[in-house]
Amino acid sequence: MNCEIHDKKPDLYCKKHDIAICMFCIPSEHKTCSSSDVISIDEASKNAKQSSALSDLEETISKTLDDVQYCINDRETALKNVDKEEQTIRRTIAKTRLSLTKYIDELERKLLLDLKSQHENCKSKYIKILDQMKQIEKELENLREQTLKMKRFASDLQVFLGTRQLNKTITEKIGSLKEDIRDHTNNRMELGIHHVISSLMKEVMQFGEMKVIETKDSLQLKDAKIDQAQIQIHGSLENVRNIRLQPKQKFDIEGLKDTINGCIISPDDSNIFVVYYETSKVMEYNNIGQHIRDIPVSNKLFDLTAIDTDRIAVTYGESKYLEIVNTKNKDIRKKLKCSSSCFGISYQDQKLKDRDAEKSKVTPENQETSIETVLMKTRGRGMGRGGRGRGRKVSPSPDDEVTNTSDTNEQTQNINSYYVFIFSHVCIVKTNTNGTNHVSIHA
Repeated sequence: MNCEIHDKKPDLYCKKHDIAICMFCIPSEHKTCSSSDVISIDEASKNAKQSSALSDLEETISKTLDDVQYCINDRETALKNVDKEEQTIRRTIAKTRLSLTKYIDELERKLLLDLKSQHENCKSKYIKILDQMKQIEKELENLREQTLKMKRFASDLQVFLGTRQLNKTITEKIGSLKEDIRDHTNNRMELGIHHVISSLMKEVMQFGEMKVIETKDSLQLKDAKIDQAQIQIHGSLENVRNIRLQPKQKFDIEGLKDTINGCIISPDDSNIFVVYYETSKVMEYNNIGQHIRDIPVSNKLFDLTAIDTDRIAVTYGESKYLEIVNTKNKDIRKKLKCSSSCFGISYQDQKLKDRDAEKSKVTPENQETSIETVLMKTRGRGMGRGGRGRGRKVSPSPDDEVTNTSDTNEQTQNINSYYVFIFSHVCIVKTNTNGTNHVSIHA
């Protein structure tokens, strides 16, 4: 797969435009992109087989196959129903005919011809739709096989580029399927017996009238996630007791003498957010420890947790509310009122969870918030102090010290320390007895 513009092998990737590019694209189409936006294709495609994009592609194909199968079942049911209706009408016609004369036989013949024509017309429509659905099903099965083969045998680069191509293909298939389904109708055949059949010989010139009643079908496709960012997803969880941490980064926080109260790493591992109780600001650092900025908040902070790459939730201890802050735009925030105090907090499975809340009810001031805002009570020490851990001892590298935060003991070696599990990293915060704070990141 070469660059679409310069027909060169793509060796770079633009995160801003989400596209693989070559060296010649930078001074032309991507001259306004910053250096941090353009990375090597090898770095971008690293762990592509474990990316959410590949997982979402498989999920999309699976869901679309389910939708197609549902449509096929619906059309097959409609086909059976129209056959049943046809048989019911035949019996009605036959029953009425028994008491009629030879003249009725001629009218019956005409009506049966009309019935046959309408019936075949309805069947041909359903059969045509079924053939289309089954063809789409075969194509989707083929895409799934391609995806499985690509996942199993292809390189990361091939998976990365192939995933994007297959995403485009499945998007086109879904669009085409939606267009087809939008025009589907249900045809129900009915027979209307002439109201003056008793005076048939004198007045009636036809046995009945065939008609097909069309009603709009209610079939709909469920939209699946398409073209998601390729964020690494993690395999099966190991027992936390067996995890051996390796230090990646450590830095001191200047100007703070009080104990840090909360620390998180953003979901994309790019930034670190730190709070301590005596301030009304969230301190933001990059992943090498350089201070970026302070994000002001409305009260003295207690704890925080990451919701996604752009949003964090912060708590204010005894104050009966929490806030969801947009880290990209500090003016965008949502205030959630709580029925009780809100201390340690975490976010998981679309829920904000508070360690100290007895199912504390939350009232969002903005009712359009998409986050489930019922704070669920959790047990154990894992939710306090930034609480993303599970209260288990984690073995660090030999040259580092980590506090044992088991449920029955808390030992400190002249150090107040806690740790936070964030995705693939652990953030360890230490406050020495002299008041010096430093943060270390382990993987």
